[in-house]
Amino acid sequence: MDNLSNIQWNKVAPCLVLLILDVVLEFSECTTQAEVNKHLQLGMDFLVRGQLSDALTHYHAAVEGDPNNYLTYFKRGTVYYALGKAKFALQDFSKVLELKPDFTSARMHRAEVYFKLAEYSKAKEEFLQVTYEDPYNEEAVAYYNQCDSWVSEARLAQAYIRGGDHRAAADTLSRLLEVSPWSAALRQLRADCYIALNDLFSAVSDIRAEVRECLKLDPEHKLCFPLYKKLKKVDKLLLQCEELSEGGQFSRCVESGRQVLKTEDTVTLVVRCLHVARLSSCSGRRVFWRTLLMPTSDWRCWTMRAKDGLAQIVKAYRKAAQKWHPDSYQGDEKKVAEKKFIDIAAAKEKRAQFDSGVDPLDPESGRQPFQQNPFHHFQHGSPFQFKFHFN
Repeated sequence: MDNLSNIQWNKVAPCLVLLILDVVLEFSECTTQAEVNKHLQLGMDFLVRGQLSDALTHYHAAVEGDPNNYLTYFKRGTVYYALGKAKFALQDFSKVLELKPDFTSARMHRAEVYFKLAEYSKAKEEFLQVTYEDPYNEEAVAYYNQCDSWVSEARLAQAYIRGGDHRAAADTLSRLLEVSPWSAALRQLRADCYIALNDLFSAVSDIRAEVRECLKLDPEHKLCFPLYKKLKKVDKLLLQCEELSEGGQFSRCVESGRQVLKTEDTVTLVVRCLHVARLSSCSGRRVFWRTLLMPTSDWRCWTMRAKDGLAQIVKAYRKAAQKWHPDSYQGDEKKVAEKKFIDIAAAKEKRAQFDSGVDPLDPESGRQPFQQNPFHHFQHGSPFQFKFHFN
């Protein structure tokens, strides 16, 4: 009898184990789905309030809990899109189309990402596919019809660059960047044009934006990340210069400046200051700081040696005035040119005051030039205000 019971139990036991496992797994799946739904709801709540980073956190959790739900990928992709993270948005929209090829909204979003990246050929193909799936999608039709014209604009910009017309190239690239602001290649080209035009501040603005977009796409990029580290180091050294200057430790301040040059030997402000500091042994410090703070547009007129002669000085004034004449500019650029032109027009008078021992940049001329921090015109003490965001 005992043997019979043992035999029956041996037959029933595996069935009971499987039944228990099935119940546990079903309960686990229910719990997981409940958690996924909770994350999706929280993500939507944060999205409605405009808290995109918080929404993204919950969508990450939802994707991990249910990696085969195309809607979850789509929702996370839209957040990436809103944050301007093109690479990750493309990955999510592509995953959606892999799971559900006929999801037109995902294809439309992917096409828009390509368009903003200035990848017009890919964008055109996607918009065409959208019109096949939804013939009455007016937005897709409008985008599709624009693609060829923007390709022509991009080719025109390249032609201007090859022909040496950097102003026309920069204007064309600006129009392209209005519709394709995520294109690092276009920003690089426009920065090169600004450098050729000696508009260095505009060039820095474009390069900064390019590096920021680059790091958004790949925080460990082999070119962008070293540049980011280099800029951080230069910024740190310049802040150190400010602190040493405030403490009156000018010898150590100069040493920090030399360290900046070892890290980056083409920093315009630092190289310019070192050059000016050598112009006059009797007023080296004063010239050094005041030239650092003066407008770059009339710096050449100020710092020419006396032996250069009046003719060369007048030539420098005329060249600067011709470059920044307001009639050569339009719109916002004209306002900038007018300001620089006025500065140049006043440069002769300023130089005369400077040569007579009066500092025209000091509203209380006659006091000691180091009674205030020579870096006070720079926010946070540094002329390099790069803001990088990895999120």
